[in-house]
Amino acid sequence: RASAMAGESVAWWHVSTWLRVIRSTFDRRGDGDTEPISELAMVDTLTRADVAVVDDLGAEYMTDWTRSMVYAVVNGRDSTMLPTIYTTNLPLDAPKGDSIASVYGDRVASRLSRCVRIVLRDSADLRPRKSSVSP
Repeated sequence: RASAMAGESVAWWHVSTWLRVIRSTFDRRGDGDTEPISELAMVDTLTRADVAVVDDLGAEYMTDWTRSMVYAVVNGRDSTMLPTIYTTNLPLDAPKGDSIASVYGDRVASRLSRCVRIVLRDSADLRPRKSSVSP
């Protein structure tokens, strides 16, 4: 919020939503005489913003295309050294089970390990749960 109030561009995307928006732009054009909406434009939304928040990394359906899109953002943010917040439930690396390294590969894990400060938050899930007990 402080960055936006200071006039900086801020991009905040939930990864799975961002990927759905990219898929929806395939073979579409913008309104009127504007340039075509493209995958590149959507990647640029996150890679060129002054500040970016990439929310819930690892929760999306995993394909090679998904991995390449996430790599494009992580690599773009890393190469420009712009401030980025990544949220995820995955550890960076783990001997067993899912991790950033096992899901996205060593290139993404390597870039994240050198450009992020890891803040662990170990708390109960605050999302409401459906009760299996009927009233």
